[in-house]
Amino acid sequence: MSTSGNSRWVVHISGDAPNAHDDTRARFDDALREVLADLEQQLGRTPVFALSLFQIPGEDQYWKRLKPDLVEVSEGLLRSRNVLAPLESVIRELAQ
Repeated sequence: MSTSGNSRWVVHISGDAPNAHDDTRARFDDALREVLADLEQQLGRTPVFALSLFQIPGEDQYWKRLKPDLVEVSEGLLRSRNVLAPLESVIRELAQ
């Protein structure tokens, strides 16, 4: 997902049913855009990074960084307003 065709960042969400929870992903995308707007202002440039999120089933708010650009995240956390709090540090590191 990215904000436009000429965007310099991409977040890919994969999982068992990638199209089953479009509303969750839409809320996540909106929250991500806000974080990236703040980051762009702080950096003075468009953030450049790629991040893959592997969505797993479950209501717990769980995440685990598997690789520098790969994070396992629970469906419950993706639906939460708190989703970007733990991921923001990963995004900031990748965008440097």
